[in-house]
Amino acid sequence: MILYRMLPDGAFVVGDIGTRRTSFVYPASGQAVRARHDAAEVAAEMASASNPQVIPDHVRIAYDAANWRRLAGGAPAELKSIEDAPGR
Repeated sequence: MILYRMLPDGAFVVGDIGTRRTSFVYPASGQAVRARHDAAEVAAEMASASNPQVIPDHVRIAYDAANWRRLAGGAPAELKSIEDAPGR
């Protein structure tokens, strides 16, 4: 299950429960701007993208933990799943 949330500052965060991996984009990024119009599509793209960078496990774990906190914060109604999106 892929979850996503648009943060109050316009940043966009995505988490894949199956892989436990997350992605975060800053408010001014192209993906965050696109997510304002089609969040489920951008979330699916972000969750399925392979990351060519080699990131040490201890860095990735801290990054993912911070993003899961971002996903869990805020009102529950703001957290969405791509499975709940129209047309999916």
